[in-house]
Amino acid sequence: MALPRNFVQVDPNLKHNPKFIGLIEETGMDSNRALGTLVHFWSWAFYNAQNGDVSKMFDDQLGTRLSAEATGLRRDNAQKFVRAMLKVGFLEEVDEDSSEEIGKDPNRTEKKPKRIKIHNWGKWSGQLFQQREVSRESSAKCRQNKEGGDCHVTDQIKKKR
Repeated sequence: MALPRNFVQVDPNLKHNPKFIGLIEETGMDSNRALGTLVHFWSWAFYNAQNGDVSKMFDDQLGTRLSAEATGLRRDNAQKFVRAMLKVGFLEEVDEDSSEEIGKDPNRTEKKPKRIKIHNWGKWSGQLFQQREVSRESSAKCRQNKEGGDCHVTDQIKKKR
């Protein structure tokens, strides 16, 4: 079954997840508010952090504004929420390029800078981005076949039946 074009997947067992329970404890939010804020954050990320990188939220100048925009919370609460997400594991610190060290110099052991990414973002968002691409391609083919006429994705679905 195909998911709708704009869809945020939420695991039905999320309320029992240790990360979620930790987020509630860290933020002092009730579970409904925390869940709503997470969904708001993930929805924001689909359009503003498609690769899952939210490092700018931890920048001293941009971070507060971006966190508020992404969570829908006031700036002070937004920063607390985002930092709690990192602490409990909804966000994770990863190497810029985890497979390579700087310069490939054998005498140099320092790593590239860390980035903050949404944990398992590719797993949860990849399906949506794949479907968007398929939909774009189908629409483009349909328009091309109709030579500029009106075209809807439902036309493609009817053709496949």
